[in-house]
Amino acid sequence: MPSGPHLCSDNIECVEADGRDASSLAGVFEGASAVVCCTGTTAFPSARWKADDNGSNNPKATDLVGATNLIKAAATQAPALRRYALLTSAGVERYDSFGPYAMMNAFGVLECKAESERYLREQSGLPYTIVRPCRL
Repeated sequence: MPSGPHLCSDNIECVEADGRDASSLAGVFEGASAVVCCTGTTAFPSARWKADDNGSNNPKATDLVGATNLIKAAATQAPALRRYALLTSAGVERYDSFGPYAMMNAFGVLECKAESERYLREQSGLPYTIVRPCRL
């Protein structure tokens, strides 16, 4: 459940919600002029993947379903949105190649991030920026 907005600085309002649960996103983007989405999970199974009260934290749940839910909510709730920034990962375009990216994608994290990028680019209609850092 969202905990309600609070000011993080003079110009930034922070809102907590669970992207895996589309119903928890009701109203969180209303009036937003920009969104920075930095959600994600680990590339390899860990304790973080275990289910909590809201379900799983695996790549599909967080990096695909959660990210796509957030994009959809922003598109419907913030018609004047000037920018949607999505943080994904280096290697999303090479997840099926030999080498380090194939290993990073062993459990599907890069493939899920790539799919959420595709949704943002091809279906959301939002002005966007995609950031693909490595070694965070």
